[in-house]
Amino acid sequence: MNQIKARSVRNPSLDVLRITAFFLVVSVHFFALSDYKKMAVGGPMMLLMSMAYSVAVCCVPLFIMLTGYLQTNKTLSKKYYLGITRPAATYILASVACLVFKIIKYSYPADIFSNARRILDFTASDYAWYMEMYFGLFLMIPFLNAAYHGMKDHGKKLILVVTFLVLTALPGILNTFNFVTEGWWSMPSVDRTYNKLIPGWWTTVYPITYYFIGCYLREFPLKLKKLMNLLLLVLAAALFGAYYFYRLRGGEFFYGAFITDGSLTVAVVAVLLFSFIAERDMRCLPSPLRKILEVVSGWTLAAYLVSQIFDVLFYPEFKELFPVMSDRIKAAPLVIFPVFFASLLLGGVIDGIYRLGEIGVKALVKLCRKR
Repeated sequence: MNQIKARSVRNPSLDVLRITAFFLVVSVHFFALSDYKKMAVGGPMMLLMSMAYSVAVCCVPLFIMLTGYLQTNKTLSKKYYLGITRPAATYILASVACLVFKIIKYSYPADIFSNARRILDFTASDYAWYMEMYFGLFLMIPFLNAAYHGMKDHGKKLILVVTFLVLTALPGILNTFNFVTEGWWSMPSVDRTYNKLIPGWWTTVYPITYYFIGCYLREFPLKLKKLMNLLLLVLAAALFGAYYFYRLRGGEFFYGAFITDGSLTVAVVAVLLFSFIAERDMRCLPSPLRKILEVVSGWTLAAYLVSQIFDVLFYPEFKELFPVMSDRIKAAPLVIFPVFFASLLLGGVIDGIYRLGEIGVKALVKLCRKR
């Protein structure tokens, strides 16, 4: 009887994964908002920061893989499409919060038409691009699932994933070399002109790649021992961080294709980090803590969208307090954690408003049916 009860306990590992992904979102924004990217890349500290970046940049891939992991069995149905309600409502409420902030902070026009347009064109929040991508992915999910499950054995499903990695992730490595400029290999930052070796047209559909990876890991987890998984994760982060440092050394940080969300280097670290967290059995955690993780993980989408507010509020003060970039790097937790927690708190308020609205709508529908 106790064994049956134990199996029914919700494993909070996916909640931890979602919260971790959001923390990495806040962390990766530090690199842009602290003016880190304006510095010339060089020296031991910048090498360590490049390694840290190789982990932080996994934030969006983690979110998308988690979507595939959780949505892999969804099929075409009315119930499925109704599932867009919560993310859409969260997006609208978070956008309203961002617009109110911009009206107060930047004297944005307060007319309804202009602000409704900003919500519709995904400019209400600086991070609304994620929702623009997600809504399209949501519409494709039943068809992506049909394609994935249409592969009837392990080998074919692996080929599907590898095919998309070749299309979207491999060009970020193979198409970012220069075989013409003299001395390029000793200092790649001197010339950002590259010679294409393979087709790179499909790189922008990398969210589909990560979605399929999530589906695959749900069915075929890596099953690495915890220590081995951690060792591989640290090794990959160090190796690829050193590679980024090599590519950027001597120049300013820039978003080369080798360092973006869809790159193969990012995919490898993201998969190892995803597996390290998702495959851990955390049901032994105290029940109150599991509940807290479940609730907080539900705030992360709204927190992601409204984190821009706290970026604007906290970073100018942070940069004034630490005018020297090397000091900003050392003091990074002093701005990352406040943005993280403040965003989560506002995300919790938005989630609470949504839940109250949901209760109200259900009560209204029930009342109308009685009449």
